[in-house]
Amino acid sequence: MLVSCCACGKKGNDAEPTAAATAAATAGNQEEATTPPLAEPTEEPTAAPSDDEGDGVAIENLPWKNCHTAKNIRAIVDRLDSPFAGGCWDTGHAHCNRFPPSEMKDLGDKLVTLHIQDSVGMDDHLIPYYGHYDWESFIHTLREMNYKGEFVLEAHHQMLEVADDPEKQNKLLAEMLEVSNRIMQLP
Repeated sequence: MLVSCCACGKKGNDAEPTAAATAAATAGNQEEATTPPLAEPTEEPTAAPSDDEGDGVAIENLPWKNCHTAKNIRAIVDRLDSPFAGGCWDTGHAHCNRFPPSEMKDLGDKLVTLHIQDSVGMDDHLIPYYGHYDWESFIHTLREMNYKGEFVLEAHHQMLEVADDPEKQNKLLAEMLEVSNRIMQLP
């Protein structure tokens, strides 16, 4: 099991940044703002990662200043110093931050999963090629990195639009599969 999360000073989707993260960013303290302190756990973990390959935690790039760049994520993963920690690159979040696909190279061998979605400028969760993301550069970058990790297609917004029409759902699912295969045709 691979759990994708963010360790950027936010708790939950609607929460405000922690006081430390906000203060660091506001004060212009680049070191603290780009490498936020790791939160102390509030309770003991209920389970340790198993020995099964693929278990772990992936820190995701999000549109917030503390964890939006590959360098931020890499710094957090390096500080965790665990074979169970890696980075997750979300193409829609990268697009929101106007990062080219080559930005994910800064994760290097710590890139363990991808959240694939297209957008027209917001976090739109569209099927690739429906928005404005540079998919050809993305595929080229994955090839340069020799990426062999996880791949999660996040195009659920379009599925919601056809929730009451099984025929349209099947057509959309077939298109998602075709696009996913095209993107992941890595040598």
